[in-house]
Amino acid sequence: MADKNYLDSDGVLYLWQKIKAKITDAIKNKVDKVDGKGLSTNDYTTAEKTKLAGIVDGANKYVHPTSSGNKHIPSGGSSGQILRWSADGTAVWGEDNNTTYKDFGFATNTVDGTRGLVPAPQAKDHSGLTMLSDTGWREIEIFNADLKNGGAGIALGRRDGDATLIDVYTELDVATTSRNGVMSKDDKIKLDNLPSATALSNMYAKKSDITGVYKYRGSVATEDKLPTSGQTTGDVYDIVAASSYGAAGMNVAWNGKAWDALGEKFQISAITNTWMDTNLT
Repeated sequence: MADKNYLDSDGVLYLWQKIKAKITDAIKNKVDKVDGKGLSTNDYTTAEKTKLAGIVDGANKYVHPTSSGNKHIPSGGSSGQILRWSADGTAVWGEDNNTTYKDFGFATNTVDGTRGLVPAPQAKDHSGLTMLSDTGWREIEIFNADLKNGGAGIALGRRDGDATLIDVYTELDVATTSRNGVMSKDDKIKLDNLPSATALSNMYAKKSDITGVYKYRGSVATEDKLPTSGQTTGDVYDIVAASSYGAAGMNVAWNGKAWDALGEKFQISAITNTWMDTNLT
């Protein structure tokens, strides 16, 4: 049997003293509660107290520096004025008196052009106009050109009336069966010598002219197998069996309204000597 112990009055007194000592030790560093205030998780340290005490009165009043590069736009000014340099880091309001620009300077064979305003085009149809460096707005044309070597080409040029002032020629190769190009004079002669559409219509039959030609379409076993729709004038069929159109092998053609008998198959055999002996007596 296990031993059991009990606590007498002296033991109870000793236990109570131990409990009070623990409680006293636990609460000796407590902070008394003040109405309207609560505890914070942040501890206010001595270092923070020293730092706060070192801030002078008015330390939170910011003063913007006035040195070069830190100055604000000055007050004042009026419509049309701009800020002009006055001193290092300082600007003042002033009139915008530098708004006149020179016109665009055209180039010549010996003098370079200059920067400037583009001249305004005249009141007219401006389609095809191009700004040129020597004379301003001009009309650029693309026209045919005969090259000196006998080839063909196109010219990009500026014209003043009938006179071509500048030209840029590009020679074009003659077309072949495998490459695009321009038509040679020989091909042009052949093309011109071809008969006209009117002449061709009188020389050759059109498709509409030969719609009535017989076209063999095949055979049918009996006449009830002949097509009843979709046939065209000139369609021909062979009827294998005897029919209302004739004996077996009769050919019929569609005349646009009905099937018309053309002819039937027949066999030609040589007259035998026996037949002649019997019938030619």
